[in-house]
Amino acid sequence: MPVTFLNNGFDATVADLPYENYLEQPMTAMYDNYPQINRVTGVGAYSDLWYARHDEFKRSNIISETMKRNIPYFSIFKMSPPFIRRFIQHGSWWNVETTERIYPIFIDSYSELEFLPELFDNSAQRNSFIQMVNLTTHEPIFLQAPDYIPLNEITNYGSSTHSNDPQYHVMVAAFEKLADFLDSLKLKGVYDNTRIIIVSDHGAGIDTGAFDNSDPMIPFCKEEVTATLLFKDFNERSSESTLKSKKLNTSKDFMTNADTPYLATKDIIADAKNPFTGNDFKVYNKNDYMKACYPPAQSTRTRKQSKFNIDVWYNVHDNIYNPKNWTQEVPNK
Repeated sequence: MPVTFLNNGFDATVADLPYENYLEQPMTAMYDNYPQINRVTGVGAYSDLWYARHDEFKRSNIISETMKRNIPYFSIFKMSPPFIRRFIQHGSWWNVETTERIYPIFIDSYSELEFLPELFDNSAQRNSFIQMVNLTTHEPIFLQAPDYIPLNEITNYGSSTHSNDPQYHVMVAAFEKLADFLDSLKLKGVYDNTRIIIVSDHGAGIDTGAFDNSDPMIPFCKEEVTATLLFKDFNERSSESTLKSKKLNTSKDFMTNADTPYLATKDIIADAKNPFTGNDFKVYNKNDYMKACYPPAQSTRTRKQSKFNIDVWYNVHDNIYNPKNWTQEVPNK
């Protein structure tokens, strides 16, 4: 998308795109032929400023305590035979998700969302395309309700059915900050002439009751493979009745996160295509072939494996809330 918009007269900016060239660290060489694309690293860039504004939360001994804990574990790891090290490294005793370890990682992304109103202005002289990735919801932790903000000591977990689930907490926190950002765009006078898309790569394993998760042939929570897709078009504000009810307009059209490039370019760039493959951005006939899979995560450290085998696929079409529209497919059987 950045190249497509750049080639059509837009300023293009990308921030923290995930796994460029399948690496966790940003891959500068990918943009050698496109010096006009502005590349920004936002994750962690505003953490110190956030801590400075939230003195209560600063924990100066986090790195020290983590090192004290990890050095003995690493010694055990090095003394172990190589063939069992992978099990030790990925074991729960090695990867303990302590609050002390997760909070700094969470703040690295959360601080970026909090500062979005200060990072965006209305001084651009040309049309602008901005694509950013944020991992606030990727580090589940408990936050202080009702605003779901980070505090040293959490005393109010909220009254939601899911208030005991840290995944719910970070999702609410992200939406609270995004709401602040959208309000700031209105104050700057650029909300109406901005198309906004908020999309996720997957959902969370929270049984919301929206799906029937009783089918043994679908051995995962359907919410986990149901992505968020929110779309606000140019000059499109909610109606007065919608604002009063505080409800979003909901479409039941069958959509996937692969529809994002088409939504971003529709009515702006005619017949938009992937500049590298020539494929149309518009996804046709999703019902005919839409599939989901639920394999183990592939390590980004694996550099030689070029093929990833998936033994089972799951088909879904039309109304995703109808359990009859979910089936399991085992290839070659």
